[in-house]
Amino acid sequence: MTKTGPRLTPLELLARLVSFDTESQKSNLPLIHWVAEYLDAWGVPYVIAPNEAGDKAALFATVGPMRDGDRNRSARSSHASSPVAKHDTLDLFQL
Repeated sequence: MTKTGPRLTPLELLARLVSFDTESQKSNLPLIHWVAEYLDAWGVPYVIAPNEAGDKAALFATVGPMRDGDRNRSARSSHASSPVAKHDTLDLFQL
């Protein structure tokens, strides 16, 4: 059974991703959990690897067709924190 999640345009998806305040001293778990829910809706397998303190995590997802012996699948990972977001005139959490 194929799952169908929410259809977001690339701009909508990017806007949602950058909206999370993941400054280095803060937790990135709201972002990680949102991405996990998005992937769940599409049936994309992933693994969440929390840090030792449990306040941050990495998420590793594998996309592409699942077939025996198929090596065309792709694993994706990304750094999920941002530098300190101090800027007088820009909202750094909006596109």
